[in-house]
Amino acid sequence: MLPRTAAPALLINYESKDWMKIGKSRIGNLDVITLNGRLDAANEHAFEEEGIRLVLAGARCIAVDMAGLTYISSAGIGGLLRLRGALGETGGELFLCGAKGVVKSVLEITRVADMIKMHANLADAAVTVLPGTS
Repeated sequence: MLPRTAAPALLINYESKDWMKIGKSRIGNLDVITLNGRLDAANEHAFEEEGIRLVLAGARCIAVDMAGLTYISSAGIGGLLRLRGALGETGGELFLCGAKGVVKSVLEITRVADMIKMHANLADAAVTVLPGTS
């Protein structure tokens, strides 16, 4: 697998229960946004801004690593769909990986899993997206 480069993480803490840590990295030409904590109305805008910055910088393949995500609200789902739309306008694609438990259930119930490709983990997404990484 190609080496992964990491950028400093952004920690958002509006209240003790409403926190999310956003990390960014890159594996080959796959940009990765790593989410830990809760993706809800209190912090969805920060996630969306990070994603849009990547799109404006030329990213065409973005994976959202949700392995550390414990909760997602309708606002978080809206942010995912808006990022998917922004990428689609440039011919790019969004991938979700590592979703589990309540987060995975919400993505399936809301049919987001039918609209955005989901992978069991980041390694699976990288193998699918990047040629020569298997």
